[in-house]
Amino acid sequence: MGGNTYAPNQVSSSGSSNNETIIIAVVAVLVIVIGAFFVVFNGNVDEVKEALHIGTKQETKVDTATSTPASVPAGITKEKIAEFMNQKDSLDVEIGAVAADINSYLGTHRDFRGRDAEPIINKAKVTLDKVENAKKEVQQATFNKEDEAIKQALISVLDCEVGRIRGLYKGVLDSKNNGDYQIGFKEGTASAYKFDDENAKLNSLYKK
Repeated sequence: MGGNTYAPNQVSSSGSSNNETIIIAVVAVLVIVIGAFFVVFNGNVDEVKEALHIGTKQETKVDTATSTPASVPAGITKEKIAEFMNQKDSLDVEIGAVAADINSYLGTHRDFRGRDAEPIINKAKVTLDKVENAKKEVQQATFNKEDEAIKQALISVLDCEVGRIRGLYKGVLDSKNNGDYQIGFKEGTASAYKFDDENAKLNSLYKK
């Protein structure tokens, strides 16, 4: 009994040698593979890692166009609103000047068919274009939310001014073409009465 001793955990030297040989072979293969990738990808480490899926992560691109809420454009300044108001007042004076010229002309003429009526007709057309352009400019302007009521009131006033000068222009043009100027003048007068009310509303809003 005492001569032969059996150690169950003892590993033979030949088995250990075989394991070391296998490990060396695996390492050699890995070195060759990695070296081949370096040659293929011109030594770009990132490309090699990506090809071998070593330490790479797929980055999720964020679409800033969809993830970032669109900013609301700033409205026009108070100074620009004041400019619109001054323009409205100036056009009102200009329309009044056209009306005064028409009344003065009718003091000595029955109609607008003569050559000397051409300056009045042209002046009415130029003023009509100015008022229509002013209205369009206000309509296309972006106002701040707190000034939106002023914008709408200003458009209403300019709409009345368009009606006033359009009526005057229609009257003199109709008369030039052998028609009756009274129809156009009545339309202009109706817009003039409406203008007073709309302008009072605008002024009450603008002064707040």
